[in-house]
Amino acid sequence: MKTVVFKAGVTGDGSGLAKIDENLKKKLNTSLIKWNQQPDNGRTLIIEPVIEEMSFKHGASRVLLGPMVGGSGVLMRLNIRDASGLQIATPEFFQLAGAWSGGLTLGINDNLMLMRVAELASNYVEANYGRALGGPTGADHKSVN
Repeated sequence: MKTVVFKAGVTGDGSGLAKIDENLKKKLNTSLIKWNQQPDNGRTLIIEPVIEEMSFKHGASRVLLGPMVGGSGVLMRLNIRDASGLQIATPEFFQLAGAWSGGLTLGINDNLMLMRVAELASNYVEANYGRALGGPTGADHKSVN
């Protein structure tokens, strides 16, 4: 499991990126320890989480201006490869925190968005460990259609 990074050319809030990384590693920690303790079968997966887009509103701007600073959103992709570099999967995960929900909660919903995207990604990794099944990505029906 690699550290979460921004896609080349993408800039965003470093504290939001760090929070996603922390939540992702925290959620997967037990599974990764268990999987890495199994006998070596010659198969290795490398998981590279990449933030492709992020707008994270927080701090003084959220408290002082509330919904006027807009909503928050994050799009994260997991690049999953084997040890030879062959790409196995590239699922993407999406979450939003609306301007009003972020403003009325003084940024709590913005922070929860970071936790939700990490949870979606970690649930996907755990659910697909034994067999490729896919899973929820966070996109709503309107976004998919």
